[in-house]
Amino acid sequence: MPEQLVHTLRHQGYTYGCRVVPHPRPRLAPVLLVGGAFQDMYSWRRHETLLGRAATVITVDLPGWGGADALSPSIGTDLLADAAHRVIEHTGAGPCHVVGASFGALIGQRLAQRHPAAVASLALSGVAGSLTPEQADDLEELERLLTAGALAAFAERMVDSLSPRVPERAVRRGEPVRRLLSVDFLRASDDARAKMIDNLRRLRLARMVYPDPVPDVPAVMFTGEHDRATPSVHGRRLAATYPRGRSVVITEADHCVHLQRDAEYCRLLLTHFGGGDVRELPFCRTPHPAGATVPARPSGALA
Repeated sequence: MPEQLVHTLRHQGYTYGCRVVPHPRPRLAPVLLVGGAFQDMYSWRRHETLLGRAATVITVDLPGWGGADALSPSIGTDLLADAAHRVIEHTGAGPCHVVGASFGALIGQRLAQRHPAAVASLALSGVAGSLTPEQADDLEELERLLTAGALAAFAERMVDSLSPRVPERAVRRGEPVRRLLSVDFLRASDDARAKMIDNLRRLRLARMVYPDPVPDVPAVMFTGEHDRATPSVHGRRLAATYPRGRSVVITEADHCVHLQRDAEYCRLLLTHFGGGDVRELPFCRTPHPAGATVPARPSGALA
């Protein structure tokens, strides 16, 4: 197992943490991974091994995540972006290559807007747009099921929203990933469930798009080609706001692309961080102008 250093931090009265897996002779700037609403700083161990071949890797439990203090759902993305920036300052890692996945993409975007000098480049996976009424209803129903202790129904509905069944072989490792997600949701501790409820509420209340200026850094927005939770149209639109923005989809994957095609996910990140063009990777393609196919009743969940 790679060496790891766990740090405890405080920001605006909240205690939270980060893990640093140092590289003795990195060829790239440090990589900061900010995960989704149901991930913690230990969710990226497979990826940190792959990314750690080239760079120091930092993962986080921001307030409201993992082992960090609980965070009121009414507190939005700005505090979380500032807490992530505090990690960069505390570890002396900046400027970093910042990866934001799903809800973490919102945090990564705000980090880049509020603290541009701390960001060497940006890679956002599963970018969301403003919630539709149907998506808000879906999030409210997921919250209701989890609050009521209807774990089986919650897990089934959540898994279907993140990784819906598609024709065989359309998505790599589709059923194994669905089973993995289901087990994770069913086995979550009481504390983890409470934070899931808070994050579902936070997603419903969060502002998804800010008009503030974006930094002139290399930026790529990507997701799986079959992602119905956060269709690629949102990433394409956000990429267009960056002077050096690009948008791609990873084939044979959905919103859970980081689990279904983890090696390709990391290869895309390392290509981007190293100055390469991710559009030339064999498993990537540019999104259709209309974005990925959106179901008739969009799912609102973000991982």
